[in-house]
Amino acid sequence: LRWYLDYGYQQFYRIGLARLYEPLHEHVPWSRGKGWISLSPGTLRAFRVVAEDFGGNKAEVMLTLRGEISPPTPIPRRPMLPKARWSIEDGYLLAQLPLRTPKGDTVSPYSPMRLSGVIFDTLWSLQGEAIPTFLHACVFPGHETEIVLMRGCTLRIFRETLQETLYCKFKPVQVPWGKGFLIGDPLVAVRFPAELIWDIPPDLGSSTKTYPIFRPASGGAWSPIIGSRRNGEKWHIPVRNWGEYGLMRDTFPPRIKPLRPAGPYYLVLIEDLGSGVDPYTLKVRGEKRSLFPEYYEPQRLLYLPKREGHRFWIKVADRVGNHVTKEVRF
Repeated sequence: LRWYLDYGYQQFYRIGLARLYEPLHEHVPWSRGKGWISLSPGTLRAFRVVAEDFGGNKAEVMLTLRGEISPPTPIPRRPMLPKARWSIEDGYLLAQLPLRTPKGDTVSPYSPMRLSGVIFDTLWSLQGEAIPTFLHACVFPGHETEIVLMRGCTLRIFRETLQETLYCKFKPVQVPWGKGFLIGDPLVAVRFPAELIWDIPPDLGSSTKTYPIFRPASGGAWSPIIGSRRNGEKWHIPVRNWGEYGLMRDTFPPRIKPLRPAGPYYLVLIEDLGSGVDPYTLKVRGEKRSLFPEYYEPQRLLYLPKREGHRFWIKVADRVGNHVTKEVRF
């Protein structure tokens, strides 16, 4: 109970408060002016408040108070992603600013909404702006299902894939030399890889020149998806993380660039910005014989021993068959 004592007609300020006491109890739980009275839940206490000014004017108030549990102060809960206007976390719809659902409910940082498997295709700001959600399906953990994302593109989720409910998004994104989509929800962990079955679009040209690529939803560089396999005109792509998936047309061969020596080795950079270098196609010949040097794929570096001379012939291909042969000299 927060309270403040005052005197009628502002005489409190002209004359002054002489006494403020509680004769029924030994302990006085307040001081002059503003104060607090704290009671345990369920406790009843009676107070007689007597106020008297220096002119002898007296006022008495009898109070009977009961202690109750204070409701918890709501803590604002916002999306984990700083740039996101909304997100779904632990089954709750969260928002940076108040949004309205198609059913008329309002979601704000102080009132998150429990979805319980319900999805919305659109949210609305209080100013009337339509915000598409791109939510496609809701998948509960422990269930095996196939989600048709679009014609020719199916997401297969196994029983072991999810540990929590997935509100699956499907949103078009820009892919260099191809097509791509944001799939799933980056905030939901993938316990066991799902599988994306994707028909190769005719507008990408030859199916042998396409390859699946991946990029995290937070951004960064596109990278080839290791473990993908092509079956005729379909790609079977392992989904180890939710993010942006795409099919790109790769017609450029790998790039071979000699670097400066390092110890007893010559270093050669071999990289491919499309489907990636296929290390099993790497062939190297020195001045005297064929070599089998070490190619460190994460750093894209080839180590050539100096003792084999100063001229080398390197032949390599990427994962869709674009090959290159180059002579390097040191």
